[in-house]
Amino acid sequence: MAAQLRERKTRLAAEIAALPGGDNDPIRDVEAQLAQENADLAEKQASIDALQAAVAAAQARVSEAGESWQRESRSLADLEARAQALAALQAKVGHGEDRDDWLSRVGLGRATHLYTTLDVDAGWNDALEAVLRERLEAIELPTLDRALEFEAPDAAPPARLALYAPAPARHGPAASGDALIAKVRIKRADVSRLVADALDGVRCRPSLAQALADRDALAVGESFVTPAGHLVTAQTVTLFRPDGNMRPLEEIEADVIRLAIGHYRGRMTEVARRLGIGRSTLYRKLGELGIDNAA
Repeated sequence: MAAQLRERKTRLAAEIAALPGGDNDPIRDVEAQLAQENADLAEKQASIDALQAAVAAAQARVSEAGESWQRESRSLADLEARAQALAALQAKVGHGEDRDDWLSRVGLGRATHLYTTLDVDAGWNDALEAVLRERLEAIELPTLDRALEFEAPDAAPPARLALYAPAPARHGPAASGDALIAKVRIKRADVSRLVADALDGVRCRPSLAQALADRDALAVGESFVTPAGHLVTAQTVTLFRPDGNMRPLEEIEADVIRLAIGHYRGRMTEVARRLGIGRSTLYRKLGELGIDNAA
């Protein structure tokens, strides 16, 4: 019996020895492989998350760039519209370096202006300006026939321009009653016909209310003007602002230049090109209008 037990013990020991060792345990191998694959999966997931974040950031930048482009486009459209408005105002008013350069080029840089030949009673300057408008700054020519030189497109002035020529006075202008011409003193007789024609039918009233109250008394072709420059006809009222052309022009010009400097980030050559002026003209206007280069 004891021999049988020893034999069985020996056989069991041999069987146990034949079993695979701990280092070759397949379960542990599978667990180790699973752990490695989990680690690889986590690493790849982190990469995917990073890529998704980068894509989201890129999409946000694209969206922001699109909105910025829209803002810049609107700003550029506004700038171009204002520049066109400025050009239109300059054409109407007829002031600026282009006009002065043209006058110098055609030999009229030192020509007499009509306003230097006139005086007006105190308080009626605006009335005279409202009636004469650009004719108040008309340029004197030796003869009106010279205006034919400026008719061709390549010789025309850059903006609206009034011209006049002196002529012998054949008779003095009527200057009685409530006529505006009665308040004007003409220093040179050779422009009296011009002034008489320009002021013909213009009568004075001390206020807009009085002009409106009396408008039924106006004959055909007549009008009332007030000291403030307001004009009244039988069916219309034109309200006047002193320097009504020049002041808005300067304000709009300054606004356009500031906008252009900001839009083109201070690139003055581009600003000048877009505004249709030279760099020297641009810098001169900056000084005249009190605009900082970094506006």
